[in-house]
Amino acid sequence: MQWKQPLFNANSNTSNGSTATATTRFVSMWLQSQASSAFGVDIHPFATIGAAVMFDLGNGIAIGESARVGRGCTLLHGVTLGGTGNALGDRHPKIRNHVLIGVNASVLGNIKVGENAKIREYCDESDSVGGYREDYWEGKGRKDAQE
Repeated sequence: MQWKQPLFNANSNTSNGSTATATTRFVSMWLQSQASSAFGVDIHPFATIGAAVMFDLGNGIAIGESARVGRGCTLLHGVTLGGTGNALGDRHPKIRNHVLIGVNASVLGNIKVGENAKIREYCDESDSVGGYREDYWEGKGRKDAQE
């Protein structure tokens, strides 16, 4: 079954054209804090997450406000999609479709990760990662293998 619009989007416009009400924002932040304390997963209510995303052993996953995760991605435990604190506005990563992000990987800043990319475990990325099948190996932050 496909939805024409999200069931709940705290960042959407209301029928009169204004942004979401203070009550809607409060409820979304409250739900997020309850989920974070119960499951150890911290996903900002305004983050955009595509269909069929898998959080494998979700403990320790953190996703920031303006982050986008595409369809069919896999995030292993301890993954951080966050901002560096150096920028204003759109400061979180954009993850395209079918990306694998390994254990305890940190993807920081307003960077783009291409489709079908793999980011290996314990890796800290702050530069854009290219598209198809580029591997970034443990903490080296450089291309070690290509298609």
